[in-house]
Amino acid sequence: MMTQFFKLNYREKAWFCEAWIRFLVWHLRIKLQPYNQWKAKLFIEPEHVIEPTNTLPAGLPTKLTATIEQAGRNHVILMNCLRRCLVTRDMLHRRSIPTKLHFGMRVCNGKAEAHCWLSCNGRLVNDSAEVVNRYAELQSVSVFNSLLTNMVTKGLTN
Repeated sequence: MMTQFFKLNYREKAWFCEAWIRFLVWHLRIKLQPYNQWKAKLFIEPEHVIEPTNTLPAGLPTKLTATIEQAGRNHVILMNCLRRCLVTRDMLHRRSIPTKLHFGMRVCNGKAEAHCWLSCNGRLVNDSAEVVNRYAELQSVSVFNSLLTNMVTKGLTN
């Protein structure tokens, strides 16, 4: 981890540290607080929004999302897709880049599996189309809330 970190430039190191701390905060929030206390934070919007276009905003540094993913992979705690999405979304919103959080489900070997991903102006931000296409997107927030409440109750958001 340290050799990769030292190869980053100053700005990327700052992003890495910010992401690492945000990963820890979201992990503790999810593990220690009841879902009802943090569910409102799932669907927040940035305060200042860049006007939508057909492409990702010019201000969206793909290096930022890559650095966030690197921080998640090199964390002392295993980070799942929910935590990765929440940290990425928070950091992009902080830079006035709007994102949409998506949730999907699939059945694999008789077990239900959930996944989440981010998009910006209809384009994937932190996942590949190959992975996302394996899941049926949940269109209803109420369906998602009941699903996530069930997952949290059963400890499946580790």
